[in-house]
Amino acid sequence: MTEETKAKIRRYNSNIAVSGRGVFAFGVWTAIKTIISVMFNITDIRNQLRDIPQEEIDNTIKLIYITMFVICLLVLLIHGYVGISAVRYGRGRRKSKKFRIGAVILVFITISFIISDITSASKAGYVQVAEFVADCTLLFMLIDMLYSMSMARLTVKREQG
Repeated sequence: MTEETKAKIRRYNSNIAVSGRGVFAFGVWTAIKTIISVMFNITDIRNQLRDIPQEEIDNTIKLIYITMFVICLLVLLIHGYVGISAVRYGRGRRKSKKFRIGAVILVFITISFIISDITSASKAGYVQVAEFVADCTLLFMLIDMLYSMSMARLTVKREQG
């Protein structure tokens, strides 16, 4: 294998590891953002439910908290699995490429969020613009990670004949 080919593979593996760190960080950010969003909007939710008896309001709030916890846990698990696996793969500590399935799922979820951001542009404020930019950044990282994995594999195949 030539030095140029080794350098390309190192660069692709570095891209995979960096993208993996970014995916993990965005997972943590999404969980934190979700928790903060629910906490700041809980009074609005209570006001929306003011015609309902207090006991039902409390049960609804509990259900919202449980749902938020489950969603945050799923986000952390998926982003964590994809991100940490990508870092390990990029550093050569992991051979399995199964995390690509999770990355592809995240690509489709992120695209749906971007479409949602675009369709709700009529009520766009600073928060919505920031979410759109963050979603586009995550999509770029995921695509870069998948592209780098494919190119590293193709580079090795070409070199081997």
